[in-house]
Amino acid sequence: REPIIGPTGVNHWPTGDQYFKGALFLHTLRNVVDDDAKWWAMLRDYAEHFKYKNIYTTDVINFFNSYFKRDFSPLFEQYLYHASLPKLQVKFGEHEVSYRWQAEAEDFNMPVKIRNNPPDARSFRTVAPTSQWQTEKRAGVTKEHWQVATDLFYVEVEDVSAKKIEE
Repeated sequence: REPIIGPTGVNHWPTGDQYFKGALFLHTLRNVVDDDAKWWAMLRDYAEHFKYKNIYTTDVINFFNSYFKRDFSPLFEQYLYHASLPKLQVKFGEHEVSYRWQAEAEDFNMPVKIRNNPPDARSFRTVAPTSQWQTEKRAGVTKEHWQVATDLFYVEVEDVSAKKIEE
């Protein structure tokens, strides 16, 4: 896998991975925004705002940040400029679950939806991991009942319960 954006000024022909990764990043961003009416309005405004213009990546990032009044810069950096996906590391304890992001982009943080009751695919709640470990106390929490909605977020999930991890 390669980053979506290759080196500047180089005749760079990636493998085609950038098209899939780009589409999945937009799908992820849509789920981070979590407001379809606002998402589709933004796409319409984006097309209108930039029609007939040459633009740079920073123009796109600034438009998203301004439109949603949030700083998506670390998400764009991770998905556009790094080959690896952000990895959500998860540790399960007896009555707790801990999680953090492992990503190359500095200050990467992104909310994700968790399925609390996997047989009901629509039963979600949102958690907001950062690069620091966060712990939730939950009676009876197991891998089977705490699943990241990877169909909505293009991320890797790593269960590190059995590993010795540096803090």
